[in-house]
Amino acid sequence: MFSIIPLFLILFSLGVIVVIVARKYPELTILDLDTISERKEKQKKKEIFSRKASQRSKEQHARMKDVFAPVGKVFTSIQISFRKYVKKLKDEVEEKKQQVSLSLPSRQHRSHGDNAISHVFQPIESVSKDETIDDMLKKGMRALEQENAQTAEAAFIRAIETDKKDARAYEGLGDVYHSQEQLLEAEETYLFAHKLSPKSVSILEKLAKLALGKEEWNTAIQYYEQAVIIEDTNATFFATLAELFLKAGQPDAAYEAVSQAVDLLPKNIHYLDMLTEISIMVGDKSRAEDAAQAIRMIDPEHPRLAAFKERIADMGDQKETKN
Repeated sequence: MFSIIPLFLILFSLGVIVVIVARKYPELTILDLDTISERKEKQKKKEIFSRKASQRSKEQHARMKDVFAPVGKVFTSIQISFRKYVKKLKDEVEEKKQQVSLSLPSRQHRSHGDNAISHVFQPIESVSKDETIDDMLKKGMRALEQENAQTAEAAFIRAIETDKKDARAYEGLGDVYHSQEQLLEAEETYLFAHKLSPKSVSILEKLAKLALGKEEWNTAIQYYEQAVIIEDTNATFFATLAELFLKAGQPDAAYEAVSQAVDLLPKNIHYLDMLTEISIMVGDKSRAEDAAQAIRMIDPEHPRLAAFKERIADMGDQKETKN
């Protein structure tokens, strides 16, 4: 009698387990197929794009290395020249500071009406012995926001003098030059910052935008590709890359980039519009139809829907789609 009880308990426990698994099995199946596989697919796409982007960057870097080989030989001298340039700027700032300080006592005795002239002069803020490099950088950024380029420049130069390897100080100084439309100086300074901090996305983006201003599409692509490898959840970078690839005559690469943008923001009309356009361009009818349908679900009155429908219909039967 007592020997049957343990066997009964074991069989009862197994029965309970079977019931629980049977009830949860559909949910587990859905989770596995609809969620995990989808995430794996997106991750796989990112890895493919990153691998191709890295390859393109390496090839382009190799080409640029051959072209700019003489520049590499004199890079050390350029660094020395830049440090001399920073020192020269520092001396000029100090000279201006002294001139303003000398003029202050005489202005204190002027009439109230003459005091308006004193607003033309913007004295450089005094330097505290306890001022840290972070304080200098904050002061520089605050002055830049207030469009006081002279004070901002002085603050960033002091930061560089304090630590010649702080990329933030060079980036800030580059921002000053950029705000003054001194684009060559801005680019040189950003390049120094990039050498010190090659994984800074903000510096890469600023270098890319300078390249865009000069219509150097391939150079801008190189910087944005480095940026998306570091920050692969920025849909704007992928969309910008797609536009640049089109300008550079690389529609297949543009297709890959805009697909990543849509994966990140699937309800963005602008990205879906780009995906439809580029899918038609590269001959992927299935993806073009899916993208156009997604647009229709979000905005049935989208102005380009009718044109997309006609162009997709003209594509004929699609034998093979892009992977």
